[in-house]
Amino acid sequence: FEYENESPWPLNAAGLGSSITLCDPLTDNADPANWSASNEFLAVSYFGDTIWATPYGGCVYPIPELVITEIMYNPPEAGSDTLEFIEIYNASEGIIDLEGIYFSSGLEYTFPALTLQPAEYLLVSANAQAMLNTFGVTSYEWTNGGLSNGGELIEIRDIHDQVIDYVEYDDVMPWDTLADGFGPSLTFCNPTLDNALAENWMASAAMAAINANNDTIYATPGAGCANLDPIANFEADQTVIDMGDAVNFTDLSTGEPTTWAWTFDGATPASSGDQNPAGVVYPDPGQYDVVLTVTNEYGESTETKAMYITVNDTAAAPVADFTASQTTISVGSSIDFMDMSLNNPTSWEWTFDGATPGSSNSENPTGIQYTNVGTFTVTLVATNEIGSDTETKTDYITVRDTTAFDLVITEIMYNPPESGNDSLEFVEIYNNDAVEVDLEGYYFSQGFEYEFLEGTIAAGEYILVAINADAMMNTFGVEAMQWTSGALSNSGEIIELRNSADKVVDIVEFTDSEPWPVRADGDGPSMTLCNPEDDNNVAENWWASLEFAAVNAENDTIWATPGTGCSVYPSAPTANFEANVTSGSPGLAVEFTDLSSDEPTEWAWTFEGGYPETSAQQNPGVIYLNAGDFDVTLTATNEYGSDTKTETDYIHISVGMSDDLSFAMAVYPNPSNTGIFNIASNNETMKEIRIYNIAGSLVYENAVSAATTKLDLSAQNKGVYFLRLTDVESGNTIIKKLIVK
Repeated sequence: FEYENESPWPLNAAGLGSSITLCDPLTDNADPANWSASNEFLAVSYFGDTIWATPYGGCVYPIPELVITEIMYNPPEAGSDTLEFIEIYNASEGIIDLEGIYFSSGLEYTFPALTLQPAEYLLVSANAQAMLNTFGVTSYEWTNGGLSNGGELIEIRDIHDQVIDYVEYDDVMPWDTLADGFGPSLTFCNPTLDNALAENWMASAAMAAINANNDTIYATPGAGCANLDPIANFEADQTVIDMGDAVNFTDLSTGEPTTWAWTFDGATPASSGDQNPAGVVYPDPGQYDVVLTVTNEYGESTETKAMYITVNDTAAAPVADFTASQTTISVGSSIDFMDMSLNNPTSWEWTFDGATPGSSNSENPTGIQYTNVGTFTVTLVATNEIGSDTETKTDYITVRDTTAFDLVITEIMYNPPESGNDSLEFVEIYNNDAVEVDLEGYYFSQGFEYEFLEGTIAAGEYILVAINADAMMNTFGVEAMQWTSGALSNSGEIIELRNSADKVVDIVEFTDSEPWPVRADGDGPSMTLCNPEDDNNVAENWWASLEFAAVNAENDTIWATPGTGCSVYPSAPTANFEANVTSGSPGLAVEFTDLSSDEPTEWAWTFEGGYPETSAQQNPGVIYLNAGDFDVTLTATNEYGSDTKTETDYIHISVGMSDDLSFAMAVYPNPSNTGIFNIASNNETMKEIRIYNIAGSLVYENAVSAATTKLDLSAQNKGVYFLRLTDVESGNTIIKKLIVK
């Protein structure tokens, strides 16, 4: 393609530090509208220039601010639940394009081309017509599925498969149990709170409808909560003042409070019943709390802001203090610092260990960038006309590495052979990098919940994360980190590990069906990746472990290698065989024995000059009727592959010094389950075939000249018969016993 350094191509890529990136490989890369300037920090160059790019990685996409705010999972209905619904809220300040956003858990639905305005709600339901008939609201009817009355995970993802929002509700406390079939929906009234916490949900108190069974339904589908307790909040026109100054307070409470009770520590007046008190005077230096309690007809709420008002001593030196916009960042990120010193400093001397710039005289320095990994100290000297004071915060800033080190998920025990709860589920991680990796801040974003709070993993070493650390020690004698919550699905799922910068380090999406190793699904083995260099998202690179590890309390054998690599590697057979005899005269019968290694399950033999010419038996028998030297080939196969061995001229059939070929015959199979036999001889002269039963009566006769022919005795009774084969030319006769099973 041909790019340019002018519009409509991204101008930030023209020497300003950004690469140009095509985020969606399916779009036309000749169209400049499909390219953008990368906004993900990568590095700082030797000359101090910041570089934004994602080499070897995809784009970083903003996640839409959609919030699940209401769930009707068990409406008061008999039979099928037609009034199940989920409410979604746009908590951002911009319009959200919903096209392609989908529910990845709880139900099946992908949004069509539509948008959601800021602060607006949208409904997805089991039955759109029932929602309209009952509540008078429109909704989008989901494709498949239903909400569990016992609780489950509801998860929404964007078109890049990033999690937007999720709620794992339950029908037991601390979740409000009134929502479990008694009429109310489960509602999340304040979208600014964490909707993963049960304590932030409540049973709806807003009467919505009465259904055909005369059940009252409480819900607010498509709207915010009604009839709420107030939520106290306030602000002051200034929070840092001098002695004797006055402050004005403004009530910001929600829920339409009707009474206000203020308490002003250290101020005059010390209390007020006004909604917006003004002229509150602070005569003495210090830091003072402010408390507001508001009430309405539904309840009350109290907000306390500790040390909210700072009163400077105009006759004293500063008391230095400061805070930062954040104290844990990814390498390359910047921090803003805020002076919190008392007593009106007039000058500031900042020192930023390990940062750029390393110092500042601003009151509130901004854009202080940290380009190295580690912990760093910040010092502030605050000065006024009376004197100065120094505040040093040691190791105040933590800078985390954004490098996606080569950590590999190498073993998964997702369905150990246990009844009841699985106590031996575990995931093994291997450091396939050349350096030690600090795991602090790494976390599992899918599969289960766990974040590494500390610890390192050396190059070439393993670490375990398990559902039950004690069970791992008791069973395998190994230490493991115990994950916080969740369990691995017996039918397969995604396990995803991210670093402290929220970059994906490794991800495996396995299933319990082929081509994944099915023996790992409850039969005893773990699932193991023996070679960390292999792609662990390719099912064929995983094996059911072959190494005995333990026998559990229920006498089940467990094969696994938690915390170590494979020492017994799955391998294809090495084909090998022998014969009980390798030379003789025409008519020689040979028994072959398979000697292949690694437990083959299939055999494919080829016998040059033999009868039969091929066999799938493990240890076949073969007859050789003609003189010569003959090859024998065996291909042995197991679940891991196959191997072939050929012995050249392995069977030698001779006719003696006179070279006078004797008359020879082979019959196979014998016995026969079908009554069908193959007759083979070593010449093509005319031959008479006669078959006699056990009583000596002739039951079949024929004349043939071909070297091989079929004999059909399927119409005869089961039993013993005798074959008489006569060479008409020489008069030689051979008699064989035949058995029809």
